[in-house]
Amino acid sequence: MAATLVSLVNATPADAGTVTGTVTGTWNNYAQGDFTLGDPFTATYSYDDTTISPYGYSQTDYSYSGFSAPLLSLLVSSGSYSHQFDFSTGSGYFNFQDYALTAPTYNSYSYKLAQVAASDTSGSETNYFHAYRYPGQYNGTPFLNEVAQAYTYDSSTNTYSNYVYTTSNVNFTPDPTAPTTAIPTPALLPGMVAFGLGMWRKRKAVAAEQV
Repeated sequence: MAATLVSLVNATPADAGTVTGTVTGTWNNYAQGDFTLGDPFTATYSYDDTTISPYGYSQTDYSYSGFSAPLLSLLVSSGSYSHQFDFSTGSGYFNFQDYALTAPTYNSYSYKLAQVAASDTSGSETNYFHAYRYPGQYNGTPFLNEVAQAYTYDSSTNTYSNYVYTTSNVNFTPDPTAPTTAIPTPALLPGMVAFGLGMWRKRKAVAAEQV
């Protein structure tokens, strides 16, 4: 069946401008260096919506659409730690995706993903930040995956002077993943994106062999 390209965002001169947002949360899993376990963090980012690259695909049994954009700025702050990423020595991006597997003969699976990532270098040190949040449903059961991570790595000594991550309470403002209706507190189902795509491809292959 012919596929149809889906465009989620089309910026125009009338609505073009700088988009700003934040990622907030608490470091709940591990922290070392300038980070402290239990401390809150804020990552303030911006991008130009005239640089958005929309993408998408749709056919009978599944569809996805989204966009990505290079970051203009990213400032990560937590306790005594503060880092303004320098994109002259690195790069960063914002990404959003809306995915749905809808064929009645397959397991139903859908999610929305928001993601911010950036890195830069100064001498032998590399600074890195990555955060994502994707709530969804698998066969009617809600799930939520969320991660935030930051570190400073020194290639000359092969050591991390700063390292921190959390796998809960990661929030985006504005939140493109917010559901239109309230859902129960979901269970964490790691790797469900790969599982859902793998299941769909396997069943498509079996169906093709039976024709």
